[in-house]
Amino acid sequence: PWTDVSYVTALDGATTYFFIVQMDNDSNFDDGFVEFKECGKSVFDPCCPPWTKNEAANTLQPVPGPGGLSSVYGVNYQASTVADGLMDTYLDYIDMAFPNFASLQMIYDVKAHGTGSTPTGSGSSVTGTGPNTVTYTSSGKTSGTFWNGFPFQQNTWYGFSTEVRAIGDDGSTLEMFENCSIDTVYYRVQSLKTARTASGSTLPLTLEISDGKKVIKRRSIQATGSIGRSAPVEIKEVPQELKDRLQRFRR
Repeated sequence: PWTDVSYVTALDGATTYFFIVQMDNDSNFDDGFVEFKECGKSVFDPCCPPWTKNEAANTLQPVPGPGGLSSVYGVNYQASTVADGLMDTYLDYIDMAFPNFASLQMIYDVKAHGTGSTPTGSGSSVTGTGPNTVTYTSSGKTSGTFWNGFPFQQNTWYGFSTEVRAIGDDGSTLEMFENCSIDTVYYRVQSLKTARTASGSTLPLTLEISDGKKVIKRRSIQATGSIGRSAPVEIKEVPQELKDRLQRFRR
């Protein structure tokens, strides 16, 4: 027999969620849906595309220059399968809801934000860069070459901002996303010297991602060759007990 099930939870805004059902081989699931409620009334607000700050950070991948990442590097666009799937689903919806809709454009821009421990508040232009665009249409996704001229320097913070536009059949910008914004994502390729780094050896390279105030993710990258996707490492505070033990060990 079929049994109705339901679950209610509070969600944070500006975050991507997944509806997941787990069951064994003897079960079936049907007629699933999600309903958003606010103040006791059902609310559906298709204002903003499913593009988050986290997705924007993960799509940008460093590309080694002629001397490898240890000298200069470029940045390419490489969205995950999940991100592309979310955008395609959203594209299908607005294509149905707005007859004059033609495509979604994500426009990336970049500025330099210093070499300190955190990015500086006001950025400066980067020679050899300009806005780059990724376009989603019903026939697929297209993107330019992005910043493949290797304009980026190691140890410098760069802020990447994203603007999403809806384009009509006549090429004009549709006023759909005026209340939508993606905060700037900051990252840099950084040489991190450790106690285990041998004298005269090449320092290991790390991609650091910042929210503008502190580093929120780090992942190791190769100094030369192609750059693949790697799992981000969350930065956690060292427990006080461990700090005390390390201090006694040093003494």
